[in-house]
Amino acid sequence: MPSQYRDTKQDQINKRAEKVRNLRFAGLSYRQIGEKLHISIATVKKDWERMQVEFPAQTTRELVAEQNGKLVEMMKPHYLRAISGDTKATATMLKLMDHQAKLFGLYEPELDTGQANAVAALTDLVNAINGAATPVEGV
Repeated sequence: MPSQYRDTKQDQINKRAEKVRNLRFAGLSYRQIGEKLHISIATVKKDWERMQVEFPAQTTRELVAEQNGKLVEMMKPHYLRAISGDTKATATMLKLMDHQAKLFGLYEPELDTGQANAVAALTDLVNAINGAATPVEGV
């Protein structure tokens, strides 16, 4: 009996993880997915990681490409109308472009590598050295 419970529970987790994957590909954030499925953000992240482990990177890239293809097809009928000034078509294009940006992770915060701080410190150091250096007369 415990084995059957474990299998049922695993099936539920797998189904939830698949929903997480589909919602993530639809452009929802971890928070939005958690609210929609009534689970914590930590659970959303675990399910997302589970799906990435079960679906190798190449498969994930294929899924992203598939979703992007669908978005591009949906954009086609609206694009010319949008650039011609049709406000409804423009609003639709912006929504589709927003989904596309989310799909590619363009809204994810960049990792702080500390490079900006290092460049600023180095610039300050060079400026201090240049300011401290005084030319010697007659040389």
